Amino acid sequence: MSFLHKLLHPCRRVDELLSQAMDEPLGWSDRLRLNMHLRMCGNCQHVEQQVDVLRQLSVSMGELDESSDLPVDPLPKQPPRRPGT
Repeated sequence: MSFLHKLLHPCRRVDELLSQAMDEPLGWSDRLRLNMHLRMCGNCQHVEQQVDVLRQLSVSMGELDESSDLPVDPLPKQPPRRPGT
C-alpha cells in the first residue's frame, strides 16, 4: 500500500466525516486528511457540495447551529456534472 493510501481517508470515510461535521467539530487529524482527500477526489467534492446544500437548508430551517465545522457556501449556480458528460 502506498504512502498516500495510508495518509488519506477512503471515500467511504470521507462521506461519513462530511456528515459528522454537520453535527460536531472534527479533530485536527480528520480535518487534515479530509481536506487532502477532497483536493484530489472529484467525486467526494461533489458529495461535499451536496452536504453543503443540505447544511444550508438545515440552517435556514433552524435545525442546525451556524457555528458547525462546515463552511456555508452559496448554492452552486449549476448542478454538478455527471462523470462522462
